Amino acid sequence: MQPLFEKWDQELWKKLQEDRQLGELSPKRNFELKIVGQIALLLADLPMEVAATRDIDILHHIPYSQMKGLEKMFLDVGLVLERDQGLIWMPDDTVYHPLFSGKLAQVYYADALDVMTSKAKYKRSKDKILLRKYFKINSGAKEKIRQLGIDINWVEGKK
Repeated sequence: MQPLFEKWDQELWKKLQEDRQLGELSPKRNFELKIVGQIALLLADLPMEVAATRDIDILHHIPYSQMKGLEKMFLDVGLVLERDQGLIWMPDDTVYHPLFSGKLAQVYYADALDVMTSKAKYKRSKDKILLRKYFKINSGAKEKIRQLGIDINWVEGKK
C-alpha cells in the first residue's frame, strides 16, 4: 500500500503547487487517513490467518475532491472504499499505528484489538471464527472488550 499512498501524496503536493501558481492561497494542510476494519488487521501482520478483502474502511476529514483521486487509486488496485463513515464504529481510545507519512498525507492503521472490539460490537456471524482465533493469541482481549460493555458470549455460542 505504500506506493499507493506515495502516489496520492505526490498528487496532493502537485495540486497545492498548481493552486499557488494560479495565485490561490490554499494553505498547506495535512490529509490524515485512519484505516480500520479488515485491512487494518492485514496491515497488523498478526500471527494468525486473516482473510483478504476488497473493502477498505477509512476514517478521515478530507474534502471530497481529494478523496476522489484516492478512491480511484484504490479501485485501480482492486479495493473498494467504504464511503459512509457513519457505518464505522471504533472505540474512543483506539490506538493508531503510523503506516505512511508524506509531504501532505499521513496514514495510520487501527490496532488489531480495537478492530476486533468493533467486530465484536457488530455481532456479525462472519466475524465469529476470526474473533475466536484472535482470543487465542491475545488472552486479555476478551476482558478489555467486556470492560467496554460489549457482549461477546455470542462468539462462544453462549446466550
